[in-house]
Amino acid sequence: MAPSSSIGLIDAALSNAGPDSLSYVHSNLKWLIRKNLISLLEDFPTLSPSTGTFTHDDGTAVNLLNAHGFLPTSPSMQPILLTIWLHQCYPFKPPIVYVIPTQNAKILHDHPFVDSSGATTSPYLKSWQYPRSNLSDLAHDLVKIFHLCPPYTSSLATSACTDPSLSFKIEAIGKLFMRIDSDKLRFRAQVEKDIEHLSNIQAALHDRARVIASILLDLEEEKASLELTLEKVVEDADVLSNWLREQGANSLPMDELEAFEASNEKSRRWMENEAAELAIDDVMDALGKALEEGAVAFEVYLKQVRALAREQYFHRDLVMKMEMAKYLSKREA
Repeated sequence: MAPSSSIGLIDAALSNAGPDSLSYVHSNLKWLIRKNLISLLEDFPTLSPSTGTFTHDDGTAVNLLNAHGFLPTSPSMQPILLTIWLHQCYPFKPPIVYVIPTQNAKILHDHPFVDSSGATTSPYLKSWQYPRSNLSDLAHDLVKIFHLCPPYTSSLATSACTDPSLSFKIEAIGKLFMRIDSDKLRFRAQVEKDIEHLSNIQAALHDRARVIASILLDLEEEKASLELTLEKVVEDADVLSNWLREQGANSLPMDELEAFEASNEKSRRWMENEAAELAIDDVMDALGKALEEGAVAFEVYLKQVRALAREQYFHRDLVMKMEMAKYLSKREA
């Protein structure tokens, strides 16, 4: 974990809104600057954060964060003193790296990745792209480069770095590493997309399974209900069959429609008046619908309803009298 003092310095610098505030263009991404810088300090504790004024080649001066200190390459080699400046357009612009000569070590002349001023380049910096690029991976890439080709003067470094084939190999390895990293990110994005797609399909299948289970349950209940109804129908059919067998020997043959005809004159009159009363009800309902639809005038509707009501009254009165007479005759008997 990065020292609390370093984290405090980063937080104070990013939150400073005074005249000496930082010059970062994307203020909404300060959280990402903080995250990447702290990750770099955790991977390389020999680096420490600070703020300072950086002057570009065109003379523009900006106030930036940087990580300064020794970058260890291997136990047998001298660590590299450098400063990593975070560009004012970070993370969309790559950091600016400078190797700093020491009292006992000068920058190697004609180094393939470090010029005489200490300005450093690498395949990682050249192919920098947000969001796959970050400070920690940059530092690890610099460690690999400086381990193969140290930027400081020495007999071993001079012979290694002046070898064109080695320089070519280093650059080729860096480009290959970046390509592999890019392919890995594309593959990961595709895998995540496929996982999301399959998860959506799985959720849809679960929903369909629940619907099918509910339908099956309803069908089972309906099947049970139909089985009970069938049993009742079979029982009623058996009862009716038994009754028909019992009555079949004593019954006389008759026409099917005779079962609905009146047995005497009084019954016939009762049925006719009852039917007439019900028919008048149907006619009144039809007139009411016709009035709602505008097919019949209101005056015509009133006239017809009054006439039908009068006629219905007579039929109803006659039916009531016949039913009363039938009731009294049964009572006297």
